[in-house]
Amino acid sequence: MQPLMRAESVPKRLVSLISQLRNHSRILSILLIVSILVVFGWQLVRGWHNLPVGFHSNVRWFRLLGSLAMLVPALLFVSSRWWLTLRAMGVRVRWWDAVRIWFLSQAGRYLPGGVWSYVGRFLLGRAKMTQETVIASMVLETGLRVVSEILVFLLSLPFWSGADFLGTVSVPLLIGMVSLILVVLHPSILGRLGRVSLLQRLGLDPIDLSGLRYRDVLALLAYYMLTVVMVGFAFYIMVGAFYALPAGMLPAVTGSLAASMVLGFLVPFVPNGWGVREGTLAFLLSQMMPFSVAIVISGAARIWLTLGELVWILVFACPWSPFTPRQAKTPG
Repeated sequence: MQPLMRAESVPKRLVSLISQLRNHSRILSILLIVSILVVFGWQLVRGWHNLPVGFHSNVRWFRLLGSLAMLVPALLFVSSRWWLTLRAMGVRVRWWDAVRIWFLSQAGRYLPGGVWSYVGRFLLGRAKMTQETVIASMVLETGLRVVSEILVFLLSLPFWSGADFLGTVSVPLLIGMVSLILVVLHPSILGRLGRVSLLQRLGLDPIDLSGLRYRDVLALLAYYMLTVVMVGFAFYIMVGAFYALPAGMLPAVTGSLAASMVLGFLVPFVPNGWGVREGTLAFLLSQMMPFSVAIVISGAARIWLTLGELVWILVFACPWSPFTPRQAKTPG
C-alpha cells in the first residue's frame, strides 16, 4: 500500500513545485511576452509597408499548401524521437502510444511558464512506464534536441554567402556548448545526475541508465539531426512560396530555422519562444532577402508550424478519432 501512496504523491509534489516556480515567474513572463510581441508587431507593421511591389500577388499558395503537406508527416518523425529515446533506454512502449503522448503534451507549450508540456508528458507517460523513466527520457531528449539543432546550424554556415553576423565569439561558444552537453549526455554522467537531491525531493527513486550505451546516444543524435533537416526542407519550400531562393540556400534556410527554434526554446519564461523565435528567424533570413520579407515569413512560420502540430493534436485528442484509446466495455 505504501508504494501506491508514494506514487500518487509524486505528481502532487511535482505540480506543487512547478506552481511555486510559476508564481514567481508569471509577472516576468507576461512582461517579456508583451515587450517582445510589441517590438515584433512594430517591426511587422513596418515591414508590411516596405514589402516589394507585387509581393502579395506573387505568393504561391499551392507551394505554401504543399509545404504544409510536407511538414505534417515530418512532425511525425519528430515525435518518434521520444519513442526511439525510450527504446535506447531499454523501455518497450508501443510507438503509437509514445507518439500520442508526445503530441498531446505539446499543447502545454503554448501556456506561460514553458514547462507544461513536460508536466503533461509526465502525467500521461507514467501510465505506460515508471515516473523515473519519463523524467530521464525527457532530460535525454531535451539535450539531444538542443545539440542537434545547434549542430545543424553550425553545419549550415559554409553555405551562407557571409556569416560575419555571428561575430568572432559566437561559433566557438556554440561549439563549446555542444561539447558540454555531449559530455553531460554520457550515460555515466546522466546516471549520477539521476541521483540528485531534486529527485529525492520529489520522492523519486534513482534513475537507472545502466542499459544505455553512448553509441546509442550518438545514433539518436544522428536521427534527431535528420528530423531537423526534414522540417527544414519543408520550411525551405514554405519560404519559396513568398520569396524565391536558389537550391544552394537550402542548408542556410534550414540552419536559420534550427537556430531560431533552439534559441526560442532556451529563453526562459517565454512560452514556445513567442517573439524570440520570430525575431531570430527574421534576422537570419534577412541575410538572404529583404528584412521586410524576412519579418513576414518569420510570422507566417509561426502559424505554419502551429497548424502542422494542430493537425496531430486534433487527431489524437478528438474523442471520435480512430486513434483515441477506447475503454473496454464491461459486460453487464
